Amino acid sequence: MSFDLSMNIWIYMIWMLFLDLLSNYMRKFQNPAYTGANKWGKYKLACQVSTLLNLAIYIFLSKTMLDFHDYDSIFLFLGVKSLIVALFLATISITIRFNQIRGN
Repeated sequence: MSFDLSMNIWIYMIWMLFLDLLSNYMRKFQNPAYTGANKWGKYKLACQVSTLLNLAIYIFLSKTMLDFHDYDSIFLFLGVKSLIVALFLATISITIRFNQIRGN
């Protein structure tokens, strides 16, 4: 079974996974007072959930026999946009976490 998503979307998703793992790894070196997720990380998670939901709806609508093919591109657009926003928020979150580790 394959998912008909562009290679760029898969690359963005892999990059998002890398940033998540990096953020979790950085917590080991952070001051215990800052071990929880910061507000940017929480916003990022909301965007990730939105991405998964929109891409799942896109895949469902593009594969179904029902006549909803006019709407599937809307969910693809929303999924990609929320993924890009999630990547941006993850970068902010990791930058803040890195600065906290360095003591700035």
